[in-house]
Amino acid sequence: MKTQHECRVPAPPLPLPQPGRVGRLEFDLDFAAPTSDFGRSRSAFTVLEMLVVLGIIAAVLAIGLPALKSLGQGNELEDALRRLRSDLGQARQMAISRHTTVAVVFAPPELLGLTQGGFQSGPEWSAVKALKGGIYSHYAFVALRRPGDQPGNPALEYLSSWKGLPAKTFLDTNLFASWAYSFARWPLPLPYETSSINLALPYVAFNHQGRLVKLAAFGSETETGADMILPVTRGAIMYVRGADGDLAPGDVTVQEVPPGFSTNTPNRVVVEWMTGRARIEQAEVQ
Repeated sequence: MKTQHECRVPAPPLPLPQPGRVGRLEFDLDFAAPTSDFGRSRSAFTVLEMLVVLGIIAAVLAIGLPALKSLGQGNELEDALRRLRSDLGQARQMAISRHTTVAVVFAPPELLGLTQGGFQSGPEWSAVKALKGGIYSHYAFVALRRPGDQPGNPALEYLSSWKGLPAKTFLDTNLFASWAYSFARWPLPLPYETSSINLALPYVAFNHQGRLVKLAAFGSETETGADMILPVTRGAIMYVRGADGDLAPGDVTVQEVPPGFSTNTPNRVVVEWMTGRARIEQAEVQ
């Protein structure tokens, strides 16, 4: 008996996909540039389109740049107010912790009238010349007594170097004039405690209780009984130094931007006389 074997015929191989064909979906591999209605390729902007874009950019810049400039000036003014408030607070804390009187002394325009005669050394005179460029904006901390001084024999000490407000900001120049709300002054050596030249320096002073005081005699004080107002303005203090690096009174020009800004837009630090604490009173910058 013959056994019948099942014969299987192998299936034919699947056809390979042809280029440009996947399954039943066909796609176009032609990446030629699209053509306009006139059959021409468009590969660039026209001159008219470029002029329109440039005009839009110019209009945006004309509107936005003044606002950005005003914002930058406002930030500088805010930085100046915060720095002044912080430094006045630091001087107050020094007075309390050292149990003495500490004054924040400011660089007045009378600095411009000083000459080299009388200063003990070249470095001392160089420091004075540098400080002349900081009138209306630079200040330092001065203690009227050192710890351990004998009664009636106080020794003055500078507690900091001369520091300044941010660029393009300075104190209202009226503070340095003989006005009712201007600084009180006291003769002190500068730029160091060892200097032989004294100058009547504007100051804001704190006693060992942290209160605002007025210096009546060296090392003694009386409470002011009134707050101290320190307006801060913006602008430029422009000067041209001579060949020797010095500045004379006619070499410096002060310009507020805009003119009268400190009067029309008050921005100030107010120091309360009873507590000695400083706060900022600021108008909105236009």
